[in-house]
Amino acid sequence: MPMLKIMTNFDTNDLPNDFMSDITTVVADMMGKPEKYVMVSLSSQQMAMGGSDDLTYFLELRSIGKIDAESNKRYSKAITDFLVEKTNVDPERVYINFIDISRDCWGNNGTTF
Repeated sequence: MPMLKIMTNFDTNDLPNDFMSDITTVVADMMGKPEKYVMVSLSSQQMAMGGSDDLTYFLELRSIGKIDAESNKRYSKAITDFLVEKTNVDPERVYINFIDISRDCWGNNGTTF
């Protein structure tokens, strides 16, 4: 179950209506997972980078497997391209952490994977 956590200083009320469904599709396609297993969280907050409050994003992509050096490069490009297209963010102001979670550390439905 991939989980993409998006933190930004962008006013989420100004996002396109299809933002959440479209980023879900991006994550599902790039990771080869069904959309029904993809979770996306979005929060808007005060953020600064380099002392500037210009539009910025910090994201965390968590998954059981499918997190590795080569894949992460593809994921970074796909997610950044999406954000640039949807919000016109400078790609240099997008940071992403990739976190591989072991099955025993991810709970669901009263158990773990």
